[in-house]
Formats: sequence, C-alpha cells, structure tokens
Amino acid sequence: MKKGLLAIVASLLLISLPLNAHAAENLTVEIQSESKVVKDDDLKLKLHTNLPKKMKFYATITGANDYEKEIKAKIDKDGDLYKKVKNLNVGKYTITYKSYKPKKQPKKVKKVIGKNGGYLKGDNIKNGVITFTETLEVKELIKEAPSTDKDASASDIDKETQELAMKIILADNFSKTGTVEFKAKLKAYSVTPTEPEMLLAITQLQSGELDPANWDTIVKSFKNMSESVKENLGSGYFVELVNPANTENSLLIIQDGVVFYDFMDEYR
Repeated sequence: MKKGLLAIVASLLLISLPLNAHAAENLTVEIQSESKVVKDDDLKLKLHTNLPKKMKFYATITGANDYEKEIKAKIDKDGDLYKKVKNLNVGKYTITYKSYKPKKQPKKVKKVIGKNGGYLKGDNIKNGVITFTETLEVKELIKEAPSTDKDASASDIDKETQELAMKIILADNFSKTGTVEFKAKLKAYSVTPTEPEMLLAITQLQSGELDPANWDTIVKSFKNMSESVKENLGSGYFVELVNPANTENSLLIIQDGVVFYDFMDEYR
C-alpha cells in the first residue's frame, strides 16, 4: 500500500448484488434512479442499471436561473452510473441522460449491446441510444425560530460542544496526514490530505497502477469513522475526504456509515 494511503488508514484506526450484464441478444434495459440532494445544495446522481461496465453516457442538467451543464460518466462494474454536481441554487433541475452512439462505445460494450445497439430493448431506446430523464429539487433551508426555552438553548450549546470536541479528536488523529474542517450548517466533517504521496496514490488509482484494494481499505475505515460520529453525535452527519489536488471536489462522502459518493466507482 502506498505511503499516503497507509497514513490515512493509520489515522482512522485511532478513532445488492450487482445487476450483471452479459453479452446476449435482446438486453432489456433496466434503469433505477437512486439520485438525491445531499448537503442541501449538491446533487448526487446515481443510476442503477443492468448495462455493461464502461458504457459511456453524458447528461445535460438544466434548471434554476437558466442553469445548464453537461457532464460525462461511465457505467461501473456494478452497473451503476455515479456523478456529483455541487453548489446549486434553490429550484428544480431536470437531468437528461443519453448513452453515446454505439459506434463510440468501447469494443466490449459493443459486444453486449450489438454493433448498432441492436441488442438493446426498451421504450427509452432510439437508434441504439438510451435516454433517461429525472427531476430533482434543491429546497430552501427553513431556519427555525430562535428558542426562548432555556433548556433548549442549553441543549444547543451542549451539541455545539460535542461537535467541536469531535473535530478536535479528528484533527488530532489526522495531525500528521491532513487537516479537518467542520461545517456546522452542513453537519459535515471534511478531511483534506496534506501528504504529497496521497496525490500520487490518487493518480495511480485512476490509471490502474495501484490496486483498488488499497482504496477499499480507506473506504472501510471512513465508514467506521462515520459510524463513530453517528454514535457520538446522532444521525445526519457527513464525513468527507477532499481531493487534495482540487479541494472543490470530493473523493469520498459518507453519511451514517453509508457511502454517498466514491470517486473510484468511475475507474473500476
């Protein structure tokens, strides 16, 4: 295991079956949306399908304030398509997914869907191209009226103290490998690696030079950390591993021990 990944694991220690796609004729396309709004203003896009690994898609997102964005994604080994869109304004957003034309798909994908997509069956298919549309809504946060109850105020202060204590514990555990930030409004603890070796390890994971099992160990450890946060503070808290190469992006997001986003799903 690379030094950067090993250091992260050491710090953490301190504190459905896939729908398999086979090369066969008449593949009836199945798509199930598991997309949701996370962190109040981020979209976690996830489709569960029976489509082959590395099948290429693009999605057009339109919505509030003339927002429009196009993203690219691939089906992973479990038949899932993952993507995250961050910092959106309040409003409804329509996401239209389309598969690339069969001639632009990888050879292994063509064997499953047919040279011209002829094996694909379903109402949402035209000329070998799959189309799927869904709508998500980013809602405005409702601020609770200030409480005049002394007991309630004391409870709020106690919760803030507990959250700060958890940040101090995490920061101490990651003191040699990264920095820890707590965003109270989002109920999110973010860990940003500071070791140069971590940057190299991420690149090697993406290129396939480093065994994904190393990353799986990190994911398992972060899940344990998330469950520990839940046990001490209650449910609803996020634990995030920030991409040190671009701190606007996340490598991993977990809430209550459940993985919401894993960047490696795009490279497996």
